[in-house]
Amino acid sequence: MTPLFSSASRTALFFLSLRERYRDRLVSNSEIFFSPDCQTQLNSGQLLCVQTRPEPTDIRAYFEPLASQWKPDLIVIKADATQRGWPLNLRSQSAPKILIVGDTHHLDRPVQSLLGYVAQEQFDVIISEHDRHHLHYFAEAGHERAIWLPGFATNPHRREPVDSYKHPLVFVGSAGQFHPYRCHLLEQIKKQGFPLLHTQAPQSQGADLYNQSLISLNISLNGDLNLRVFEVLAAGGFLLTDRLTPESGLLTLFEEGKHLVTFDGEENLYGKLNHYLSHPQEAKAIARAGHEHYWNNYSPEHHIQRLFDYLNTGKIEHKYTAAADCRGQVRAR
Repeated sequence: MTPLFSSASRTALFFLSLRERYRDRLVSNSEIFFSPDCQTQLNSGQLLCVQTRPEPTDIRAYFEPLASQWKPDLIVIKADATQRGWPLNLRSQSAPKILIVGDTHHLDRPVQSLLGYVAQEQFDVIISEHDRHHLHYFAEAGHERAIWLPGFATNPHRREPVDSYKHPLVFVGSAGQFHPYRCHLLEQIKKQGFPLLHTQAPQSQGADLYNQSLISLNISLNGDLNLRVFEVLAAGGFLLTDRLTPESGLLTLFEEGKHLVTFDGEENLYGKLNHYLSHPQEAKAIARAGHEHYWNNYSPEHHIQRLFDYLNTGKIEHKYTAAADCRGQVRAR
């Protein structure tokens, strides 16, 4: 029996940012990308991107001009508390609607805003990718089909682990007014005399840096399981990241000391930096194990298949359900 949803499904993607920030295939082989940040784009007569309005807008404004040529089998929306580009009146569409909950660990009233959106609109599946510890709020609000697909929209750049390295310690990413703890730690690391390279880089160059560094540092914004975790492991880097709560799911996915290493506070961080700078082969062995574990279990292909299986059968491994967090067991059965 042919599954109802598969890589052949026509998918409408409502995301923020530019299309090139994401991997070529986010869900299926037939996708149109809708975003207020892109320009409408055709390739050989095929529509690839549609520029949307920044304010919340009736989804019919985007679909009705395409109705004679194209109709989606799936509608996937990634939304956050900014409310930018929120499509409305989803009940007008017969295709299943999937919400990827954007960052709920910062911005103004992030959890409340998204709960309000799902109460207003009609979603068939709700996905959290960075904030598993907030998924229980959606389950408790009655949204039983709430699941966790960690790093679902990650655009990993695969690099094979290497034994040599150019940089002892690297952090790739922003550190500004929204990252006070991150700024503090990076400043203190330098004051302690550690050879930190802090830079910003496009994703492919970031992957090169992770691959060519002995230690790739990650510091979450506010307890989120961020993209850097998956990007470092995908690129064959040794990941040293701040310890997250059990509810975040970090150590549900990876084994401490085998696939990655965590730190808990400044002094603990300095101790682990000293240890792995002095024992590079230990770091490289962990990098190889983390790289293999990521690609064998959590690559985009694995998560896409999990999504299709869930859409087709309603089943998914328990650890990806809201009920895996005891706080969400009351409503998520």
